[in-house]
Amino acid sequence: MSGGNSNLERYIESYIAEEKAHALPDGASARRVTPDAATAFIAQKGRELYWTLTRLAGFGHLHDGVWSFGQWNRALRKFLAEHSAGVAAPPGSRVFIEVSQLLRADKATGIQRVTLEVCRAALRHGGVPVFAFEGSLYGVIDTGKDARPIEVSQGDKYIVAGAWWATPGPVHRAMQDISARGGRNIVILYDLFPLQYNEICFRVENFVAWFNRIVLASDAVVCISRSVADEFIELMAAERRPFNPALRLGWQGLGADFSGGTEKPSREVVALCGEGAPLLLSVSTLEPRKGYPIALDAFDKLWREGVDVRYVIVGREGWMVSALKQRILSHPEYGRRLFWLSNASDADLRHLYGRAHSLVFATIAEGFGLALVEAAYYGLPAIVTDIPVFREIAGDSVRYFDLGDSDMLARRIGEALAAPKTPPAIPLTSWEEATDRLLAMIASEAYQYGELRERIAAIEPAEGRPS
Repeated sequence: MSGGNSNLERYIESYIAEEKAHALPDGASARRVTPDAATAFIAQKGRELYWTLTRLAGFGHLHDGVWSFGQWNRALRKFLAEHSAGVAAPPGSRVFIEVSQLLRADKATGIQRVTLEVCRAALRHGGVPVFAFEGSLYGVIDTGKDARPIEVSQGDKYIVAGAWWATPGPVHRAMQDISARGGRNIVILYDLFPLQYNEICFRVENFVAWFNRIVLASDAVVCISRSVADEFIELMAAERRPFNPALRLGWQGLGADFSGGTEKPSREVVALCGEGAPLLLSVSTLEPRKGYPIALDAFDKLWREGVDVRYVIVGREGWMVSALKQRILSHPEYGRRLFWLSNASDADLRHLYGRAHSLVFATIAEGFGLALVEAAYYGLPAIVTDIPVFREIAGDSVRYFDLGDSDMLARRIGEALAAPKTPPAIPLTSWEEATDRLLAMIASEAYQYGELRERIAAIEPAEGRPS
């Protein structure tokens, strides 16, 4: 974990202790088992051999769609085909978007949502959704039994927009082939949390492999905020990891609008948004980084003081949340003034955004904070942790509280309830606009920070590092 913030360190230590106490029997000890590099390498090669042999034997469907063309999310493939421009760009100017992780997901949330929106917007310009397989790229829309790999040409660009927990091997080999043919590889970097807060993240080893083999081997990295780009530079300057010497670095924020089609909200959500006490909302996966214990402490304080307010959590169950889950489900206010919607639809979320009093975002770290701009799109005020990325996005238009300080959060909630509901003045960008800017940056190679090695060299003297 990166140091320098005592509140952050105390929160993480307390969270881990609570999870261990809840998950383990009395007297049991917990020990994190991390395989060494050699063991991890052998295990990965074993998995790849198994996948290859079973595919050749005709059992590719056993891998949940990793290798079997016919097992992809058919509804999503149909959607992509319907939204395709129908006219592909000529070889040498094509944009390929890696979407294999999105195709395996049953729901587009978080990173999958970003990938879907980027892909949706790129399709208007002839973008091609693809997945990497055995060192080649295959088109998602036209894939069938007789599918053939795409012939990459000089000048083509491959955007790796998917999640880091994917197996890096196929993507890495595809990147090598693209580089050999004169193409460009671009990675979208969402955050560095598994390297910064490895105690509370999952699949850390996968992220390290992805980061070293994919991110650092790319021709360009586009972060989802300037804050992430700055953290990336600091990490690389401090750790001296080897990277592509020509790697370039920039950033592009995310879109605020999202579509839910013609779907209507559930009866449960409509009823919840009816008459009653003011409703405050949090939107994100239940996992340690999101700071839900901080928010719950704040609402417990308000409820003890007689404040009649409801708190709705929207987010699926993540990792390391045994104690948190039990706290929510056994809470005396659960079902009365505390609610958890673990499978809300986009229509549900739109309905909540439009009718809640304020968004509560108690996270300890974010790469961007998609819920903040989505809430602002619906005019929803926000109460958020005072972290750099929120200052970058929201300026002074939201209420801030100190990281980990539930008492200050409770005060900010009280202030918000006593004040008129005023939409935050956050500059909003649609997904179409955000993706257009992303594609224009990639096409012109006009990355804000230019070459990574130059940025690192520029900050080394100020930090006392040898040149």
